[in-house]
Amino acid sequence: MKRLNIYHRACPICESLACRKIYTQKFFSENYDHKIVVCNKCGFIYVDVSQSQNSLNVYYKNNAKYIIERDTELHEQYADIVSRYTDRKFRILDIGCSTGHLLFLLKNKGYLYLTGIDPSTKCKKIAKDKYGIRVINKDLLSFLPKKKFDCVMLTAVLEHLNDLKKCFNKIEYLLEDNGVVFISVPDIESFNNSVTEPFGEFSTEHINFFSFTHLQLLLTNFDCIFCMTDKNVLYTMWKRKRPSEEYIKNYIYVSRNKEQKLAKFINKLPDDLFIWGVGALTQRLMISTNLQNKVCLFIETDVTKKKKFVGFDIIQPTEIGKKANPILICSFRFQKEIQEQINTLGLKNIIYLLPKL
Repeated sequence: MKRLNIYHRACPICESLACRKIYTQKFFSENYDHKIVVCNKCGFIYVDVSQSQNSLNVYYKNNAKYIIERDTELHEQYADIVSRYTDRKFRILDIGCSTGHLLFLLKNKGYLYLTGIDPSTKCKKIAKDKYGIRVINKDLLSFLPKKKFDCVMLTAVLEHLNDLKKCFNKIEYLLEDNGVVFISVPDIESFNNSVTEPFGEFSTEHINFFSFTHLQLLLTNFDCIFCMTDKNVLYTMWKRKRPSEEYIKNYIYVSRNKEQKLAKFINKLPDDLFIWGVGALTQRLMISTNLQNKVCLFIETDVTKKKKFVGFDIIQPTEIGKKANPILICSFRFQKEIQEQINTLGLKNIIYLLPKL
């Protein structure tokens, strides 16, 4: 095969140009050497020269060996793992799906919405005729579906991709907000376990070599929810991280709902309350509920506190004496301790506790 557009690569993980050579792999039919290098910055191991991704796509489109159904036992493993973390109604995309065998196994498990993309027209025909699987003749970067996917699968694919950063930006675009990604790659930490073919892992097409550590560095916007190695293949499942803003917005939504329940509870309380506690919770409720119209004075055990709070007296628990006003314990965290203190003091006041929300 004629190789075109050969160029030196930056590190596919951290994009550093600084690297050092580990080994040079020569091939009789190739017009350039595969230099296996390690990134000086992040330690990722990769081939530092490659042809363009477009040239690679043409190669995989025309290479007949990818039409042969291989790795069927691995596909069984893949399908079992994916089915643990997905729903049968998930829209699933298999990138580099070949003849669609993995999607066929998921179809047999009851999955309804299955799509594969592969550059080979022959693979597309086999997938349709043999398995009834829809395959689109596209590469990842040119694929533009109308709807997003709940699960994206890349099995034995990442080790072949030139521009990993660009590819994962595209995967994030294709994925729903709560989507998951299944990835399998040769496990670099297990290469020594079965050296039946010398330098077999340094094939002409393998240009990236992954450990779990470097998958994590690549998938910075994802959390790993499953990881396993069979001392040959690394199986991983990843879930998209929610932006920090979403967590805060959800927290605000939940807190507002609970605050509304507290407001209804406070409206039903009697007037002239003694409020035990002048912490942040009390201060919030004084402004967000009707509590300010219910209070008579405040009780506080901390002797360093001021004697006044928003115009009301603050007294120590020992100063309550025979005052019969009902007491609201305005704390969730220290309810139990305050109740014990009230019992120790032998107070007979009616006690109100903030309700569990």
